[in-house]
Amino acid sequence: MQELSLHAYSAATRHATLTKVLSGITGMAPDAFTSQHLVYAPKAGRQIPGVPSSGDLYYIQLYSRVPEATSSPTSSPTSTPTMATATATAAAAGATAGAGAGEVVMAGAGAQGAKGEDTVMGEGGDKQKEEKKKREWVIKFEDLPEVTKKPVVSRYVMHAPVYLGDGVALVEALGYRLVRPYHQHNLRWIHHNVVITLSRIILSNPGEEEVLLDETGGWAVKAEVRVLASTDVESVAGAIAELRALQGVLRGVCELELVERLALDPRVR
Repeated sequence: MQELSLHAYSAATRHATLTKVLSGITGMAPDAFTSQHLVYAPKAGRQIPGVPSSGDLYYIQLYSRVPEATSSPTSSPTSTPTMATATATAAAAGATAGAGAGEVVMAGAGAQGAKGEDTVMGEGGDKQKEEKKKREWVIKFEDLPEVTKKPVVSRYVMHAPVYLGDGVALVEALGYRLVRPYHQHNLRWIHHNVVITLSRIILSNPGEEEVLLDETGGWAVKAEVRVLASTDVESVAGAIAELRALQGVLRGVCELELVERLALDPRVR
């Protein structure tokens, strides 16, 4: 599936205005939810069938919407978590930046194995492990954006729901290791064929308070349209037209832009 998108950053001071404008444009209240993301990298020495040993390797993700009953009171998408010190946030940001880029691609020194994974994620106990296994996980892959003259970001993406079994065990069996878990607060609107998402990443370590990756409380903004194939010229042209129209409507409130393709590079370094 081909994803066409525009991106922006919205400061915390503009958040209330932006959400009101988006609700007015779309005629809907935002779908507010928290999602859990597990970022995986290929294990050392892993060979992928059909990919030469010198070929690029990519991070992949498992993600799942967190059931409201298991969300903590401080993890509401419309609230600001208690902030730790700037030093702690800077350290978290530095660890996160090492994994490569993308909508939600983070990395760090994660532990391997069931016990280590629970330690990193702060989900101790058999009950939490069983809840994680029963989650409706989706495997997510994003390619490097195309080199193109289109006025939007264009790249191949794949989202594959895990319908049966343990998604975490499946990804590990495919030769991947966990490098960073995190949670993400999201606000989502639908405008015709455009999906508009405001998100911000929450990091937490055992025994520590949750901290925003962006300590200023800003939100990443993404407007996207997906089409079945980049060769479907009519659908691609229609998607670009819708994104450009939304870009014009939001000008002055949120500046949707074409971002540098290497800023969304999901390859393992």
